[in-house]
Amino acid sequence: MDLAQIPLNALRAFEAAARHESFTRAGLELRVTQALPADTEALRARWPEVLEAVQGKRRVAWMQLSDASVESFADNVLVLAFARAGVAKGFLTGGYDKDLGQVLETLLGVTPVIRTEVLGVAGSVITFSHALAGPRQEFVCAA
Repeated sequence: MDLAQIPLNALRAFEAAARHESFTRAGLELRVTQALPADTEALRARWPEVLEAVQGKRRVAWMQLSDASVESFADNVLVLAFARAGVAKGFLTGGYDKDLGQVLETLLGVTPVIRTEVLGVAGSVITFSHALAGPRQEFVCAA
């Protein structure tokens, strides 16, 4: 492609993304939005790519996420299903959710609240949640 054929807006977007090292921040500057994974299935389809990026960032986070699957992604809330309660809670309390959040922002331009769930005995669910933007952590158990 001839450089003269590249639209000026595309060059501006490329420059802003490179300067900010974030598509989200570039979009805020340029007052545009980006295509987001609209639903759970879209995120599940990209989950191997997300895991690979997490592995490159922090191996322990990747090891814990290898025990998880995307339960749901809607209304900026990502729910991960873990096979074991200790891993789910440790994922949040160890700060590995922040690593995942940074990867999701870089790859997909989203900064969701990340919750973890564990299927317990007789179908009960234990839910742990942590808001990435806030300093407090919440752990809620539901039967």
